[in-house]
Amino acid sequence: MVKGRDTIENIIYNGEDYWETDIYIIWEEKEFNQLTISRKDGKTPESWYDLWNIKNKIWGEGALAIEIYPRRSNLIDGQNQRHLFKLSVSKKIDFGNASKLTLESHDSIGKALRLYTDLLNHLERELIIEDIYMQSHINKK
Repeated sequence: MVKGRDTIENIIYNGEDYWETDIYIIWEEKEFNQLTISRKDGKTPESWYDLWNIKNKIWGEGALAIEIYPRRSNLIDGQNQRHLFKLSVSKKIDFGNASKLTLESHDSIGKALRLYTDLLNHLERELIIEDIYMQSHINKK
């Protein structure tokens, strides 16, 4: 039985860790195991299947990724973007009991959350640069 819907047909690699579809622009931050996904029309990426398919096409169907919803005090709300973080997990995570999940300093989810704090600092610095790049890219079309 095939699960999921294939909502992303064509994804083109444009070099320098940058991909494009007819709707989306995607950047990969390899240092943070992160994909940043923006819509070309400036609207918020909302389709779970689109994000899931983008993850599958760039990182492979076996990759496990999460999206983090930060505390209000850590929120950087500068653009309509979604961020996926790839996890290196050797055993199956029981998401059915996620409320009981503890994050140890040595596990990949704990590492992802620590990297997320570093990422917030990185994003704060890069936000202005990305905004300028997006505007120049959109204006070229």
